[in-house]
Amino acid sequence: MKDKLLLIIARKGFQRLITIFQCLLVFSCFSPDASASSLSESIKQPDAGHVDSVAEIKTALEQMTKSVKEAIGEQRFTFKFQETVLKKSEEFIIKIADLRERSAQETDAFKQDEKDIFMMNQEILKQILALNKKTISDIQEKKLDRMDDPSAFFKSPEWQEPQHLIALSSYWLGWNGYYCSLLFAENDATRKTLLEEAIESFSRSFIDSGEDAIIINSLFGRGLCYKQMKFYASALKDFKTVKETLKKDDPLYWKCGYEETLIRYETGDLGEALNKINEMEKA
Repeated sequence: MKDKLLLIIARKGFQRLITIFQCLLVFSCFSPDASASSLSESIKQPDAGHVDSVAEIKTALEQMTKSVKEAIGEQRFTFKFQETVLKKSEEFIIKIADLRERSAQETDAFKQDEKDIFMMNQEILKQILALNKKTISDIQEKKLDRMDDPSAFFKSPEWQEPQHLIALSSYWLGWNGYYCSLLFAENDATRKTLLEEAIESFSRSFIDSGEDAIIINSLFGRGLCYKQMKFYASALKDFKTVKETLKKDDPLYWKCGYEETLIRYETGDLGEALNKINEMEKA
C-alpha cells in the first residue's frame, strides 16, 4: 500500500514538474530543442528563417556540400569560408530540430529526409574537423620544435584559428549526432554509433573550446547523449556539473533539473524524483 501511494504521489509530482517546466518556457527564450541557453540567444538564423520545409533544407545542404567540395578542390577553403559553413550548418541543425518539434508528420519518407539532412551535415562537419586536426598535427610535427618562442605562436591566428574550428565543428557534430540519433529505433546500431560519436565530439569541444557557453552546453549535450544510452550515472554527473556553473535564473539550470527528474522517474527512484520537483518549486 505504501509503494502504491508513493507511486501515485510521484506521478502527480511528475505531472507538476511538466507544468512548471512548460510555464518556464513561456517566459524564457530557451528552447528545449536548441543547443544552448546563452549561446542560443546569439543565434539569429538569418538564412534558416527563409526555409520552411525539410525539402528546402535538404536542397540547401546539397548546394552547400557542392560549394565545400569546390572550395577544397580549389584551395580556397579559408578560415572565413569555414566559419561561414559552420554557421550555416548550425542554422540547419536548429531549424530541422524546430521543424521536427512543430510537425505532425511522422511518415517514413519524412524521417528519411531528416536522416539524410543530418548525415549530409555530418559529412561537412567532419571534413572541417579533419582538415583542421591535420593542420594542427602538421604544425606540431614540422614547426613547433623549431620555434624560438612557441608561447607567442600559440597566441597567433595560425594556431588559434584551426583550434577554434576544431572546437566549433566538434560542438555541432555533437548536436547533429544527438538529434539524428533520435530518428532511429532504440535497438538500431546506427543510433548507438551516432550517440557514441556525439559523446566524443562534445568531450572534444569541452576540452578544446575557450568559450564558456560552448563548454557548458557541451556538457549538457553530452549528458543528453548519456541519458539516451542509459548511462544514467554519467548523465546525472554532467547535469549536476552544468547546474553548479549556472545561476538559478538561467533556463538551462531548470532544463538540467528537468532531465535529472526524468532520469529518477524513469529508473524508478520515485522518492528522489518527487524531492527534485519540490526542490525546483522552492528555487
